[in-house]
Amino acid sequence: MIEKYIEEHKQEIIKKVQELIQIPSVISNSTNPQYPFGKPIGDALAYMLNLGNQLGFRTKNIDNYCGYIEFGEGNDLVGIIGHLDVVPEGDDWTYPPFLGTISNNKIYGRGAIDDKGPVISSLFAMKAVMEHYPVHKRIRLILGLNEENDWKCIDYYKKHEEIPSLGFSPDADFPCIYAEKSILTAYLKMDYTSVLNQDITIKEINTYNNAINVVPKTCTIILKINPYKIAMCDFIQKLKTIIDENQFEIDLYKIDDQEIKLTSHGKTSHAAHPNLGVNAISQLLITLYHIFNLHHISIELFDFFYHYINMQYYGENLKIDFEDESRKTNLKRWRLLFKKQYITNRIKPSNPCHHQYDYHWK
Repeated sequence: MIEKYIEEHKQEIIKKVQELIQIPSVISNSTNPQYPFGKPIGDALAYMLNLGNQLGFRTKNIDNYCGYIEFGEGNDLVGIIGHLDVVPEGDDWTYPPFLGTISNNKIYGRGAIDDKGPVISSLFAMKAVMEHYPVHKRIRLILGLNEENDWKCIDYYKKHEEIPSLGFSPDADFPCIYAEKSILTAYLKMDYTSVLNQDITIKEINTYNNAINVVPKTCTIILKINPYKIAMCDFIQKLKTIIDENQFEIDLYKIDDQEIKLTSHGKTSHAAHPNLGVNAISQLLITLYHIFNLHHISIELFDFFYHYINMQYYGENLKIDFEDESRKTNLKRWRLLFKKQYITNRIKPSNPCHHQYDYHWK
């Protein structure tokens, strides 16, 4: 019965996936409290809730942080957890990223697989079950809006709504995945007071608001030198040598006799597959490590990054490049090593009014 229903509604399902893809639901800075993640993401939620209403489901918008579509009765709640936000579209698309083009029997567009296609598929699967089978539980499709960044949507849901008795997330390969790679988002910080009066200082950093789960494509930094201690032409030549020896793609631009701008170019990819990308921030950190060291300036964060992370994908220098029988990385060992090697040994602020720079990377 379900297979027959899906086949009969195949073209409608395809059309709805295309329509949802056409909403560019990338997170944006929003000052409007009505849209905490930006209006396009709010539009995607409104589209899904309206579709749910049309199909005969109960729906709820939870303050535009998330929403749900539900049917059934009973004490138990089964959660189907998807999300409507997508990562930035990037470049070099064969077909427009927000059009939902059909070619070679496939739908092309940002979010077609992650996670708009699975959300629409789940909704119509719910419709097929609702129409043909008695259900003695409540089935709820939870619509997250901030999965690609810091999960504020689900945090908000947990504070305001019922937690499912059990559930699954249609956000991976079909039919079932029982384990994923370990995920750790680390923010390394250090006191910058000790180097503010040195011959080389960091004036500005721009990581272009890179999504936390995407290998960053671009990073820019402006360095200021002491012209009485360092000759700009010599400084530029040293930087060029470092960049060439490491085969990095970094542009140098002389702003004036004291400032130089470095723009690192990488290749974007999903953080689940960092080996398919090139990390622009990593390239720049390694370059900074070398140029500061050449001038006998020690930046502990740069030292740590260079010796323990560098351009590696599997944590070889952190000694976490191993798996157990279920292919799960041992995070306990990572945390212990990280704490031992960096957290407990970082520079302590000597002045409560110190300057602090945060460096984020994948």
